[in-house]
Amino acid sequence: MNAGVTGQFDFGPMGCAMKANLLNLWRQFFVLEEGMLEVDCTVLTPEPVLKASGHAERFADLMVKDTKTGECFRVDHLIKASLEKIQKEKGFDVSKKGMAMLE
Repeated sequence: MNAGVTGQFDFGPMGCAMKANLLNLWRQFFVLEEGMLEVDCTVLTPEPVLKASGHAERFADLMVKDTKTGECFRVDHLIKASLEKIQKEKGFDVSKKGMAMLE
C-alpha cells in the first residue's frame, strides 16, 4: 500500500485481493444474510459540506431507543455485540477466518 495524497492510498495486487475478499464477506453477511441494502457513494466529503450539514460542529454517535424499556444504545455497540454473538453461535474462529482472506 502506497500513501498518495493525504488520506488516500494505492493498493498493490495483494491489497486489492484482500479488499475484494473483505467486501465480499461484508456483502455476504449484511446484504444477503441480513437483507440490508447496499449504497455505493464517495468516501471523501468536502469540508464545506460537513460544515453545512452540521457534522463538523455537532457530530454525535448514532443511537437507538428500546421502545419497551426506553433504554438508549449506541448503534456501533449493538452491531459489534450482534456480530460477536453470531460468530460464537456459528463457531467462527476470527483469527483463522482472517488468515483465509489473505490466501
